[in-house]
Amino acid sequence: MLLRRITEHVKAQNWTAIALDFFIVIAGILIAFQITAWNEARANRAAADRYIASLAQDLRADIDDLEAVRQNKAFNAAVMEITLVGSGAADPAKLLPGPPVDRSTIPAFDSPAWAAFAAKVFNTLTFDPSTQTFDMLVATGDVALIENYELVQTLMAYRQAVVVMEDFEANSGALQISMVPNFIAAGIAVGYPIETEKYRAAMEDNEALKATYISLRTLTLASYARAKRTQALAKETLAALEAAQQ
Repeated sequence: MLLRRITEHVKAQNWTAIALDFFIVIAGILIAFQITAWNEARANRAAADRYIASLAQDLRADIDDLEAVRQNKAFNAAVMEITLVGSGAADPAKLLPGPPVDRSTIPAFDSPAWAAFAAKVFNTLTFDPSTQTFDMLVATGDVALIENYELVQTLMAYRQAVVVMEDFEANSGALQISMVPNFIAAGIAVGYPIETEKYRAAMEDNEALKATYISLRTLTLASYARAKRTQALAKETLAALEAAQQ
């Protein structure tokens, strides 16, 4: 209908009407573009909000997982310390201080319960990060949907910390495996109950075993510290995500 009206105005050489018609056409196009852009921006904001909510959920899972890892490392370090001191393999004053642990749940070194309990130190937990949402953001390029530059930088820093921790744990695992032959050579079956006296006998005058066990505890403390730092950064990142949701 508009095209027919423009044609009629051209035939009548009504230039004012023609200019008005073209103005209406251009205005309509601009409004259509504006509506399209507005709808696209609204869809992008909704997508960004979904990503942020999913990232926050991933961070909560990471924080819980890191807490379990921290407790596992702290527990193992405490049991190793008791083993080293109880077997006479190390002077407690010369050992690195460990994180606080509720030792009321740990039996005494000379108690009958110790044999089965001490075997638990070889059951170690590792961090299993939830990176699916972040990896999808990067792979699809949708990270650009998050307009908060500082938030993106915080997410990047946390992801890098996760990579560093994964590398650290992989290297730590390799080191722990390399220590196993020293335990086996001393008659200690990794992961199986060992009587207290057998520990004492194995440690006696066996400097290689003592050094290995001390190194294993030091490595466990380093893993604890790494998990603690990563968890602190995860909490900071979660706080930033929650602030962005408000």
